[in-house]
Amino acid sequence: MPAAVDKKIIISLIARRFGIDPAELGPQTSFSADLNFDSLRMLELMATLSEVGIIYTDNGFYPVRTVGDLYNYCEQAAEQKTAVKVLWTSGESRPDIGEIRPSSAIQESQELHPPLTNGLFSLEPPEGADTAFLYALATADETGYRWRFRGHIPSLEQFTAGLWKSVLTQFVVRTTVDRKPVGHVVCYNADLINGYAYLGAAFVPRVISSGYPVGGVSLFLGHLFSTWAFRKIYLEVPEFNYWTISSGEGRFFDVEGQLVKHDFFGDRYWDKYILCVTREQARTFCLTPFESGADTNSFPDRHGD
Repeated sequence: MPAAVDKKIIISLIARRFGIDPAELGPQTSFSADLNFDSLRMLELMATLSEVGIIYTDNGFYPVRTVGDLYNYCEQAAEQKTAVKVLWTSGESRPDIGEIRPSSAIQESQELHPPLTNGLFSLEPPEGADTAFLYALATADETGYRWRFRGHIPSLEQFTAGLWKSVLTQFVVRTTVDRKPVGHVVCYNADLINGYAYLGAAFVPRVISSGYPVGGVSLFLGHLFSTWAFRKIYLEVPEFNYWTISSGEGRFFDVEGQLVKHDFFGDRYWDKYILCVTREQARTFCLTPFESGADTNSFPDRHGD
């Protein structure tokens, strides 16, 4: 049986962090439909839990769509013994929810460079055996419309030949539990003189629906800002993707441009957003909800940002 979790503590954590009336947080409350949580809000939710020790990794991507799902997530984490005992109903003490502090992994790390792994994802250079996965990710019905070819199907030979075109660096995103490939992150069109580059990312459907992809992207951002003297990382995001991360505007990124009715898909035109993540914003964005061991203060201010 999964370990029991004090639901009142979980509700208090969510209510304080996001300014929500606890009365609105019933077991059937949907994070997306009722609370308007997008992928970034879900990342912040998991960060809130991890700050008090609740990190669940064995099942890869536990679906958290409702408050009831969140209870189950916390119970699975407690059973896995990655959750702190004070959040279990069997514990005698209670955390001070007014003074939640970052996990010791973030506070104490003195590493000069964020690693390419956290509790859920690892970033690994693509190998020959990954080509089939990357090709499927770029062309499948469920994911292809979000990615570079947008419905065009190149031959495998064309795809392989162009895999490194205009690319500075790229990684296959794997789960840390079983090392299965679940995504692809790419840095392209880099201008090392003027200090900017573009970032692209794609993930398999089961990861997209979990709300976790942002954790993999934040790992990649940490790597880029720590390795090169970039001032800005740009993302070109079609309107139908933008609303999955829109809550981060002004905090984790800025909108520097909006191309009106620029992309055609689904029998209509969509706007394209040009997003920008600065070095300072990346320091906040890269505080992922998993124990990456990254010291985000190590991003050097090479351009005085």
